[in-house]
Amino acid sequence: MDQNFGMELVRATELAALTAGLHQGQGQPVQLVNAARAALTRGLNRINVDATLLNDRFMGVSDVFPLPPSVGMGGPRMEIAALSVEGHEALAHGRNNTASYAAIAHPGTLLPLPRVMAEFIVAPQGAHGVVDLEQSITTNIKRIARSLKKYTENVTVCVLDAPRHAEMIAEIQSCGARIKRILAGEISAALAVMTGKSDLFMGIGLAHDMGLVAAAIRCLGGYMEGRLYLENEEERQIAKDFGLFEGKIYKYEDLARSNQVSFAGTGVTPGQFLEGIQFTQSGAISHSFVVRGESRTFRHIQTTHFFDHMPVF
Repeated sequence: MDQNFGMELVRATELAALTAGLHQGQGQPVQLVNAARAALTRGLNRINVDATLLNDRFMGVSDVFPLPPSVGMGGPRMEIAALSVEGHEALAHGRNNTASYAAIAHPGTLLPLPRVMAEFIVAPQGAHGVVDLEQSITTNIKRIARSLKKYTENVTVCVLDAPRHAEMIAEIQSCGARIKRILAGEISAALAVMTGKSDLFMGIGLAHDMGLVAAAIRCLGGYMEGRLYLENEEERQIAKDFGLFEGKIYKYEDLARSNQVSFAGTGVTPGQFLEGIQFTQSGAISHSFVVRGESRTFRHIQTTHFFDHMPVF
């Protein structure tokens, strides 16, 4: 990537996160997500690019603020995948592990994905050929244990605590591995695997989240496999319209096709990967990161915001 847009990208996630944080615990998830999406759009429109927005998880959802098809002030053609706030329902009820994320890349890098579910597994760097979505949960945990030189009972698997994961959780328990259950924030939990806070993340979530995780892996390292989890003929047709195949294993390289990617995020409430926003007497303190795939340069950014001197907020 000839230009580094990472810092501009993180300003957009900061704006979305700060806006979302003002709605924490108010019990109004739609109002929260609408405000965050509007703020994210304002932030992205300040970047000197002509960027197509991909993989909007709320596209076509009624009562939700629509993101524009393209953003930026003009400049090189790029594409952006962004999530104004991960875990908006959880945040609306005052829960943890919520954040704003965005990735930017050259056109054709990020695979367009439909609004369907996907099953995916995320492992630390060096897991190529170790984890395999075609294998059982027990087999994958034992393989990771050998790879990390750990006993199986010392492997930590992060899973979203949801009814659809009941059988998965039971199998993890049966093989003796430790379980970290989260109520929201699959992207944050996947990023935590890449930094060693967990050993595996697995579960069924939105395909759009899988796409953002793939972009992050291009920048941070790690490994992921996923496949679409289609529940009816309508979803199968939607997948076909996107040129995707039911049952096919998609690796992170298929979803983010080069390392010319920048990835950024800002925490809203404290999570697996990022600290949350602290509102102060004069403004707020945010915790963000930005990482570039080509260099693997990782920047952790603690920013003090003074609202009296921040006309864009």
